Amino acid sequence: MALGTREEFRLYTPESMHYAVVSLAAGTMEELVGITVGDAAVRQLRKHVLPVPGERVGILREGLTRYFEAAARNPAGFVNPAATRLFQDEVVSLMLGLLEAATDETRDLTHSTYSEIVRRCERLIQDQAEEPLTVLDLCRHLRCSRRTLQTSFQRVANVTPVEYLRSIRLNAVRQLLRSTAAGELLIGDAAARWGFTHLSYFAREYRDLFGELPSQTPRKN
Repeated sequence: MALGTREEFRLYTPESMHYAVVSLAAGTMEELVGITVGDAAVRQLRKHVLPVPGERVGILREGLTRYFEAAARNPAGFVNPAATRLFQDEVVSLMLGLLEAATDETRDLTHSTYSEIVRRCERLIQDQAEEPLTVLDLCRHLRCSRRTLQTSFQRVANVTPVEYLRSIRLNAVRQLLRSTAAGELLIGDAAARWGFTHLSYFAREYRDLFGELPSQTPRKN
């Protein structure tokens, strides 16, 4: 729904229906969509109805469910500003994925261009090593679409940007755990500092990458 300045949001649903609302200022949304998806998607925003493939709706539903469950189970994790910002960007990214599915805008760049995009991302991550970055952060800084960023990482590094950034954040948590005592910093607090709020997902991803649970990582004496 695109609302004017003085228009009210109204949505009539059955009593048994649960819904969540993600609200962004129209100007902010258009700017963000123009950068991360493309000009064609900005034009799509002005339509009243967008046809979206069913599988994309399923991805949106699954992602929102995971993020909102994390918020419900671990509200204390969102005290950390990094966790809150990451949560917001991830939810917005899911919404942008619907717009990508509704547009046909594609660009095929050279391999050297894709490589340069990945190198610039690596430099940006190194320059801001003390805070977690999101896919939207990379798109904003590089002024490239999510689709271009995705293609760059898959062709150059054989991983998605999400997987790449997650591995960076997991390594940062591991380094934080190894450099602090158990009584000094709780595992949940270390995870939240790097944007992980769903602790069960975090533990599983940590084990998949390092072969051990966070609780098994040696801590500082």
